[in-house]
Amino acid sequence: MAADIDLTTFARAHLPALLDVARRTEVYISEDDLALKVSGWLARASRLGRPRLQELTREDLETLASNERLVGIDVAGVYGAHEMGGIRGHGYWVANQRVSSDVLLSMVYPFDPAWRGLVHQPGLGMWTFPEDYPQRVGTALYERFPGLRREGR
Repeated sequence: MAADIDLTTFARAHLPALLDVARRTEVYISEDDLALKVSGWLARASRLGRPRLQELTREDLETLASNERLVGIDVAGVYGAHEMGGIRGHGYWVANQRVSSDVLLSMVYPFDPAWRGLVHQPGLGMWTFPEDYPQRVGTALYERFPGLRREGR
């Protein structure tokens, strides 16, 4: 899902439509994304990829929290690069090997975040990348697709 969508518009208009067509909707979120911070300031409304949840009503929050097909993935604390010579924190999905691997896996294979090695944090209900993410995702891939393993390893 595009991170530069108005949070309230997503919750009230886009999400209901997505439920009709998508098996799962994954949103990568980063509090450190300066481009989305500026965009939210200019639009006077937070962005989906850098949400201010206080902008939503209790009903909006309950709708988002109860939707098992909506997955939030917090990438702010992921080890590695988060930009590529541009605005701070905005290029993580390309510059960060862990995040880009997860984005590609989520598009190619319909596996849930737990299978891909992410962990679910209590409280906000966001998925995060554990320190051993490379090992977790590698193990999961090799178990599911043993033909990917190179000879001699």
